[in-house]
Amino acid sequence: MSAQVAYRFGAFELRPARRQLLANGVEAMVGGRALDLLVTLIERRDRLIDKQELLDLVWPNVTVEENSLTVAIAALRKVLRDDARRQRMIRTVSGRGYQFIAPVAVTRAADSVPSEQWAGSEVDEAGPLSLPDKPSVAVLPFTNMSSEADQEFFADGIAEDIITSLARSRWLFVIARNSSFTYKDRPTDPRQVARQLGVRYILEGSVRRAATRVRVTAQLIDATTGAHLSAERYDCDLSDIFAAQDEITRQITADIEPALLDAEQRRAIGTSPESLDAWLAYLRGMWHFGEHSAEHNSKSRLFFERAIALDDTFAPGYYGLARALLFDGVHYGTRPLADCAEPGWHLACRAVALDRLDPTAHSALAVSLLVRGDHDGALEAASHALSLNPSDAWAHGIAGAALVYSGRHDEGLAALARSIRLSPRDPLLWARLYNVALAHFYAGRMTDAESVARRIMRQWPRDTHGPRVLAAALAQSGRLREAAEALRAALALSPHFLDTYIRHRMPWVRTEDHARMTDALRDAGWMA
Repeated sequence: MSAQVAYRFGAFELRPARRQLLANGVEAMVGGRALDLLVTLIERRDRLIDKQELLDLVWPNVTVEENSLTVAIAALRKVLRDDARRQRMIRTVSGRGYQFIAPVAVTRAADSVPSEQWAGSEVDEAGPLSLPDKPSVAVLPFTNMSSEADQEFFADGIAEDIITSLARSRWLFVIARNSSFTYKDRPTDPRQVARQLGVRYILEGSVRRAATRVRVTAQLIDATTGAHLSAERYDCDLSDIFAAQDEITRQITADIEPALLDAEQRRAIGTSPESLDAWLAYLRGMWHFGEHSAEHNSKSRLFFERAIALDDTFAPGYYGLARALLFDGVHYGTRPLADCAEPGWHLACRAVALDRLDPTAHSALAVSLLVRGDHDGALEAASHALSLNPSDAWAHGIAGAALVYSGRHDEGLAALARSIRLSPRDPLLWARLYNVALAHFYAGRMTDAESVARRIMRQWPRDTHGPRVLAAALAQSGRLREAAEALRAALALSPHFLDTYIRHRMPWVRTEDHARMTDALRDAGWMA
């Protein structure tokens, strides 16, 4: 290995040979052209470089407009956290050009072979890499199909932000940008790329601009079979290019994670029970958990217990079992709540202790605290989950529920809306909608509560929560005959659970909210 130059400035280190920029030792996401621009500026930092020279150096043999340079400089400032008004890193001389002005230390250190030379060569000699023991994905650079070269930054930025977003998930193995981007501007076969990188799934996409609109397509491929798991198209206005990039990234990530989980659950279902490892046992449990019935919930507990038995340091097994136990008491009434709340809390605490960086562990802890009536504790745990993964739909949902039950109805509705937007096909969507209906009911908006309750009944006809809220909302509106009919529907679905739920105020329900629901159901014909 030859010695390579590295440039250090502030919290950053630039390694040109590796085409890598580190921020506090962690790889920063920066587009290919933007990285070339940074290298050019730093290597010529002794002088002001005029705009045309920069265009010639960074875009050799390509005709581009000056706007491409402006966009690239803005992208660099965003990565380097350089304020355009204070200009600590890059100085702009209006009408002339740019100069890198931050102090730079030059070091020489042993460096690896540049990734462009490595791509595929070592893997081809050693054979395909084995798949990790959890779902693995590589996000390839998105293809710029626009005539404008500045859209390359937008395309690179989307792919890089998706890598960063997916990498927050503790259940995913995500190939780093430095390896994924070795396939930039190269024809690729998803199956070959998957073998070289040792992943099961490939995400690829393209960007096309038309006037002020941009269209992004993304498709998720199971490279082991060649099957397309999802293919989506996203349109956005480019009035603010960075806001558009963030919005498209959020939408794609929100669609990709459920598709990956669904594919993994199907794989788990197709695996014989005796061949299950802890991860697949957990996924099998999650499939039953998501079927939303007392019988399936009981089966999910068996698989979560199996996951723990196979690996007692595997956090998902513990928080999966915690959720299933809590659902027994809260939603299905198959066992007394007192028998579920305490063990559910202990299991969630164990999950957090095993993996403090797993957002789902903190979300499970939030649920267990909410069930104990600790609204503030639930909000704190949910906030911790969201600090680890801002796109965690479940954490947004739990935060929304805690806000609704603590009387902050409109804040709760906003959090629930974020949860539903992030995972519009979530198996737990019914629970989100139930909390939305309750928020409207507690706030006195009976027409809205009725509308949401009817939606629950249409989509989940065997669920008792929808008709219960509907009966209460109709009674509060003075429509007692319809309220009585809705109450009969709720009692037919689960007479014992409804009776228990109303007779005994649940710890997470405020006294005044419980009284309002009880009075409304009495008006509908419920006999205490």
